[in-house]
Amino acid sequence: MSDFIPDPGAGFERLTSKYNYNRWARGFKTVAKLKGVWSLINGEEKILGKSFLYGCHPEGYDDDLRSICKSCFRHTQLYTAQNVRVQTALGLLEFWVEPDIRYAIETYTCPRAAWLFLEDHYKLANERARIVAEVTLTKLRLHDCKNMTDYLRSTFTDHELAAYIMRDLSEPYDPDAEAERLAKQGKLGEPD
Repeated sequence: MSDFIPDPGAGFERLTSKYNYNRWARGFKTVAKLKGVWSLINGEEKILGKSFLYGCHPEGYDDDLRSICKSCFRHTQLYTAQNVRVQTALGLLEFWVEPDIRYAIETYTCPRAAWLFLEDHYKLANERARIVAEVTLTKLRLHDCKNMTDYLRSTFTDHELAAYIMRDLSEPYDPDAEAERLAKQGKLGEPD
């Protein structure tokens, strides 16, 4: 399983709950791309079924036996290679989630289906994610500051702070457009 573990300093984390789904999904996508299985997980690549192996003998095929065997051999190679990648994708998904979540996806045989299950059960709506981030920041305390908000206001402009927070939200959320909208409503200071 150590093949699934990137450099500890890279900042990757396991999916633990709805509250870390967005960070986890971005990190997981990076790992899955590195392992060459992201296209299986996001549905860009169709998963070959066993019926693919039996489709190499078209009806009325009158060529010699050698051509038929080459075709079947190639189909078998393609199916086997992809099946290894499917198992790697499923293994990655199971490895990068907490054990309680792992039990819910371990019966999936299709990485896309497992990904959609995780997305349906753990992804927060953008507005909810914003509220969670806001509450979390409010509760944090730093030395010589009443709370995290005071610290951040002394470090960043309102526009920068909103952009940093909203950047963590999932697509199709546009943090720059949202920051501009809030600035126009007078809820943020003008961008510097």
